[in-house]
Amino acid sequence: MTRSIKTLCLVLTLVGVAACSRQQPVLTIHQQVPPHATALNEQTLRPALIRALVRCKWSVEQEEANRILARIDFRGHSASITLDYVADRYDIRYRDSHDLDYENGKIHKRYNALVKKLNRAIQQEVRIAQNLNTQPLQ
Repeated sequence: MTRSIKTLCLVLTLVGVAACSRQQPVLTIHQQVPPHATALNEQTLRPALIRALVRCKWSVEQEEANRILARIDFRGHSASITLDYVADRYDIRYRDSHDLDYENGKIHKRYNALVKKLNRAIQQEVRIAQNLNTQPLQ
C-alpha cells in the first residue's frame, strides 16, 4: 500500500511540475477580421490596430505599408512583434525578445499572454471601427 501511495505522489508531483511549465510554444496569431456589413480597408484597419497596441501598452517602432513593428517593455523584459495586415485579416508574429527565455520555438508563457491580450483588444477595436463606418452621418 505504501509503495502505491509513493508512486501516486510522484506522478502527481511530476504532473504538477509539467503543468506549471513557464515555457510554451511561441504563439502566432492568424486572425480573420470579423465579418460585418461594411468591410474595412487597410486605411481604416490601421488606426484600429494602432489603438489596440497603445491600449495594451505596446510601442510602435516602425510603420510600413501593411506592416507595423511593435515592442513592449515590462519589468526588465521585452518582446517585439510584427503585425502584418490587409483589409480582411491580420497576423501577429514573434520578432525578438529579451529575457523571456526564447529557445527552439518556445518562450516564457507571459509572452503568449501578452499576445492573446493584444489580439482581444484588436478584435474590440475592429468592431468599434466597423460600427463607426456603418453609422449614418448627421
